[in-house]
Amino acid sequence: MDSSRRTYLFYRHFDGTATPDERLELAALLQGIENEKIIQQLMAEAWDTFSGQRDIFPEEQSERMLQNVLAQRPEPSVDWEEHAHSSPEPVFLWRRISIAVSALLALGIGLYYYKQQSITVTEKAVASVIINNDIQPGGNKALLTLSDGKTIELDHVSKGVLTRQGDVSVIKTGDGQLAYRVSKEAKSARIGYNILKTPRGGQYHLVLPDGSKVWLNAASSIRYPTAFDDVARRVEINGEAYFEINKVTDKSTAAPRRVPFIVKVNDVEVEVLGTHFNINAYGDAGGIKTTLLEGSVRIRKGNRKSLLRPGQQANVARQSAAIQVKEVDVRQSVAWKEGYFRFEKAGLAEIMGELTKWYDVEVHYEGKLPDRKFSGEIPRSATLSQVLEILEISKVHLDIAEKQVLLKP
Repeated sequence: MDSSRRTYLFYRHFDGTATPDERLELAALLQGIENEKIIQQLMAEAWDTFSGQRDIFPEEQSERMLQNVLAQRPEPSVDWEEHAHSSPEPVFLWRRISIAVSALLALGIGLYYYKQQSITVTEKAVASVIINNDIQPGGNKALLTLSDGKTIELDHVSKGVLTRQGDVSVIKTGDGQLAYRVSKEAKSARIGYNILKTPRGGQYHLVLPDGSKVWLNAASSIRYPTAFDDVARRVEINGEAYFEINKVTDKSTAAPRRVPFIVKVNDVEVEVLGTHFNINAYGDAGGIKTTLLEGSVRIRKGNRKSLLRPGQQANVARQSAAIQVKEVDVRQSVAWKEGYFRFEKAGLAEIMGELTKWYDVEVHYEGKLPDRKFSGEIPRSATLSQVLEILEISKVHLDIAEKQVLLKP
């Protein structure tokens, strides 16, 4: 293709006018460029033109990313203090190219942002990941166990009323949710308990009898009643779940009161009145982590308790009663619910731990793994090989065979 087309697309990207199709086309073209000077020239020119308009990545991160992308170019032996006054041009050129390269890497990862677009992968990129059988991403899969012990595989049944438990109808909605409807004629519904469980490679969306919404991540479960009373609404979870709690008022008393919603995870209780929050109780999470997005929640373990504000995360270690609270970027905790992986300076072990749950694979390590960190977002709709190609940028080599992934330096 004419180089003028590449230049045109590159500038369209940097001035923010490129369409999703043009971004995909540009990323594919840049991945195939053998001459690094062409890339550097494009990036340097773009940086000169657009440097005042965009804040892309911190300088230190940009330089690290540059080394990953242009791995064959040795890092310049420039002492920043020594050359600050004597020969500034190589330093400033390196800085601006670094930041421009980070933009290029963002564009490359941007291949995976567009969920409605087919992902373009060049032959050169695919060659670095050995694939016998690619592995598709997970999807809406779950097993529902009713109060009488009967089980229903939700991904194998049609929408509509699945069953009735007394005065409660269990429904699979048109958009694949599981919902409960209590008959209007029922004065008091008989309470039974259901269990919704997702396998590795599965997720599911549940609407509880009180209207509260639950998103269940892979390899997770929730136990809940088919109807709630006016004292407290209680559920139990394992794994990870995101909640949007509906506010419910008990009007049977002289002074109306809010009916609390309580999530139990082993010996930890999370009490809410009406709020949005995420609980990660996976075994590899380093404890039970509750992240608050909206409203307020109270964390309780034994005699200890702590009240969270939006933007905070509480971590309760499994072998300790201590509750540690800190400010966090909540996007990190709810990325899975929004349909993507989000990594911030994540090591390979952490990343592969996420992938094993969603792609239902086993990971094996050969030799000592490089101590590298990765940041970025990748849609969970990508195939496993497409995700692993991003890791290949940092010289991590991977083989995929059936449900096995071999990771080696």
